[in-house]
Amino acid sequence: MKPFNRTWPCLFALGIGSAAFAVPPSYTVTYLGDNFSPASINHLGDVAGRVVPASGATIAHVSIAGQPPVALPLPPGYASSAAYDINELREIVGVVSTMTFPSLGSTIPAVWRPTSGGYSVEVLSPLPGDFVAYATAINNVGDIVGGSGGIFGNSFGVLWTPTGPQKLGDFVTAISDVNDERIAADGLVLIDLDTMTSQVIDPPLNKMASVVRLNEFSDFCSTIVGFGSSCANLPGRYIQGIGWEILGGCSNFVGAYSINDLRDVTIYYSLTQAASVHIEGEGVFPTGSLIAPGQGAWFIKGSGFINNKRQIAVTALNMQTNKTGAILMTPMATACAPDCDASGTLTIDDFICFQTLFAIGDPSADCDASGTLSIDDFICFQTLFALGC
Repeated sequence: MKPFNRTWPCLFALGIGSAAFAVPPSYTVTYLGDNFSPASINHLGDVAGRVVPASGATIAHVSIAGQPPVALPLPPGYASSAAYDINELREIVGVVSTMTFPSLGSTIPAVWRPTSGGYSVEVLSPLPGDFVAYATAINNVGDIVGGSGGIFGNSFGVLWTPTGPQKLGDFVTAISDVNDERIAADGLVLIDLDTMTSQVIDPPLNKMASVVRLNEFSDFCSTIVGFGSSCANLPGRYIQGIGWEILGGCSNFVGAYSINDLRDVTIYYSLTQAASVHIEGEGVFPTGSLIAPGQGAWFIKGSGFINNKRQIAVTALNMQTNKTGAILMTPMATACAPDCDASGTLTIDDFICFQTLFAIGDPSADCDASGTLSIDDFICFQTLFALGC
């Protein structure tokens, strides 16, 4: 994906928020595999995560386009691994460990890159003097970020470059994400890796919060911590030019886990195992309620991750087979090609949706199927829109 011009967020920051569904989308379900726990989904629908067997070592796996997950290779001398992020080039970052489970106190960062026969693995170094580190995210530019020096909350943000790890500031935290604009998130500080300048975000409600995931407009989802003694946390998001927004009810065990460029956000209440998704312009819905009839009986058990196609990767229990693993939820295909936002009607919101996908280089914006994004795709979309459905 090619980085987009920095003027795009200003052009569409208000427009995207107006997109709405006539009804929430219905989803088909693809079961990816037993004991597969997703950690990230790219805009192609590939899912990276790990398989945690009943016994034995945890191993990083990847599912390509809804196919059963395959194990990623371990470097010599390591016993376990976990994948944390995957980009559109299908490069994957995560950790490896000499223990059978990659706990944060024993991890070394790793990057897996696709080859003609599968994947190769490269071990990355912690900061000098550190013994543990972890890679949390990779963008399509090739930036790899994470932390070094300890577990989350007791480490320093790191950018891995071809010459080795580079410490990013003196913040005692870690980089949680990086987008294709090369904006990296460290707590509530957004760091421009091109200029090394920072944007400090004021905390919401005078409470604690930190960036979980960024989208390409540098909007992010977050958990607002310390709201009250009886109801501690709130799921939220921060929209550039708008500010903080609360997306769900408070709970002592709630988190916002992913955000896409349409500003949809996945939410999970871990104590009650209640997963939901905020669909921009429409509201918050239990994730399981979006599964179409005839797709089986599923109980959603984990936090979901959503991409620009509004596909959701999430852990679920099959109520018929009693097996638990990752599922890939995909919006049911619309018979109307220019209905970009799947609302069932053609409106200005479909233009906003298409322009958003084009801006971030999403392959689904290749309207004329040429293999590249150009002005011809706008002409193609306008033609289809004019024809109607």
